[in-house]
Amino acid sequence: MVGICRKLEKGENAAIKLKKKKVGESLRVKMKIPFLFLLNLYTIYIYMVYIIKAKYRSGGDAEGQYNILKEWGDFRSTIDFTVHLEGNDAVKPTGIIVQKIEKSTWVDIYNNNGGGFEQKLQTTQEIYEYTGGNVPFMNDDYLEIFNVENGEVVDENGNPYGDQFQNGGICEYDEQGNMCDDELDMSIGEIKQIGQCVFISNDNPNYHVILYINWVIDNDSPANGLRYMPLPQANAVWENILQHKNSNIYIHSVQLNWRYLNIIQQDRSKSYIDNFQVMNVSGGARKNTKRKKRKKRKKRKKRKKHTKKK
Repeated sequence: MVGICRKLEKGENAAIKLKKKKVGESLRVKMKIPFLFLLNLYTIYIYMVYIIKAKYRSGGDAEGQYNILKEWGDFRSTIDFTVHLEGNDAVKPTGIIVQKIEKSTWVDIYNNNGGGFEQKLQTTQEIYEYTGGNVPFMNDDYLEIFNVENGEVVDENGNPYGDQFQNGGICEYDEQGNMCDDELDMSIGEIKQIGQCVFISNDNPNYHVILYINWVIDNDSPANGLRYMPLPQANAVWENILQHKNSNIYIHSVQLNWRYLNIIQQDRSKSYIDNFQVMNVSGGARKNTKRKKRKKRKKRKKRKKHTKKK
C-alpha cells in the first residue's frame, strides 16, 4: 500500500485496525481514508492505493493510425493512461507514473532472390546500421516518467499525453523510404516490448526523492523527450520505486513475429499480440493477424456425422 496521509480533521471519523499495539513495535493499518495518526509519539503514514486504467487511442495523426500493424516489424500501439483511487473513480490524483521499458529484437535477413540466410541482426546498433539510421533503440531498456494531473497524463504544458510503442519496418531504406518487396524473400524476426508501470502520488513521502534523481531529458532518446534513465543503471532506482508505489504493477506488452520467405518456403505469415493488464491478472486487448500461402488440397468426401448416445 502506498501515499502519505493528511491529518484527520475534527469531526471526521476513520475506522482503523491496529495489528500490533505494544510500544516499540510497528503498527500496520489498512483503510481507504487518508489520515495522520499519532500514537505514543509515533507517526503512522497510510498509503493510498490507486488504479491505473488504459484505453487504446482511436483515430490517427500525420504519421498514421495510432494503433496499426504493418509489415516487416512495423507497428504502432498507443494508449492513454488515467489514474483513479481504488473504489472511488471520482478521486483523481496528481503524481507520476514510472514505467520500466524492456525491448528485445532479433531479425534473420535472407537473400531476396531465394539464396537463403545472409545475416542475423540482434543489437540496437546492428539494426540501426542495417536500416540506414531509420529504426533506432530496438534493444534498449530504461525507466521513464509521465506527469499525472487530476488523474490524466499530461505533457509539460498540461496537454493530454499518450504512451506509444512504435518502430518502423526492419529492412533496407533509401531516400524514398523502405525498400522492402513482399513478393521476395526478406526476413524472419521477433520484437518483444514490455512496459511495467506504477503510480506515485504527489503526497507520497518518496515522490520528491524520485523526482530529484538525475533523470535525463533528451528528445533523441528512446523515451522521446520524457525524463528517463537507462538500464541496468537504473535497476536500484526501480527496486526502490516498487517499495514505495501507490498502485499495483500494470503491464503493457507487445509481441510481434513474422516470416517472409516467399521463395524458398512459400511462407508469409505474422502474429501480433498487444495486451494491457494488471500483473498476474489476465485481461487486456488482443490482436492477431496471419496470412500464409498454401498449396491447394484435394477436396475430401464428406463423412457421416455421428452423435454420442446419452
